[in-house]
Amino acid sequence: MDAAAICRVIAKMICMPGWKVDAEPHDRFDNVVKVQVTYPTFNFNRDQAPNYKEKLELSPAFPIIADECGNEIDVHRKITQIVATIWEHEWREAWRDRLTHDAPLHPHRLDGMRAWGNPAADLAFGVI
Repeated sequence: MDAAAICRVIAKMICMPGWKVDAEPHDRFDNVVKVQVTYPTFNFNRDQAPNYKEKLELSPAFPIIADECGNEIDVHRKITQIVATIWEHEWREAWRDRLTHDAPLHPHRLDGMRAWGNPAADLAFGVI
C-alpha cells in the first residue's frame, strides 16, 4: 500500500471513547505515514501516586512504513500495535511500589528502560 491509501483506511475507522487516531503522509520521509494518537490518561508522576487524579490528554506520533502494509488488515494490525505500545508505556509509568512509589520499569528513566530491556524503543516512543 502507499501512504495515501493507509491514511484513507485510518480515516474511516473509529476507536475507544476519548481516543483519536489521525494519519497523514510524513512531510520528511518518503512513503511513511505519521500516525498521531490522542488519548486521555492521568499524570503518572511519582508525586501523583497513588491516586493519580490529574487528568491529561497526550498526543504522541508514530511512523508506519507504507510498504510494510500489503492490505487493510496490515494497517489495522499496525494501529493496534501502536495502541498496545501506548498502553504498555502508560502502565509502566503507573506501576509503582505501594510504599516508596518507585517505578521499577519507568519508561522515562534509563534504569527503568534497561530493566524493561529495550531502551532504544523507549527513547523513540512518540517521536518521529
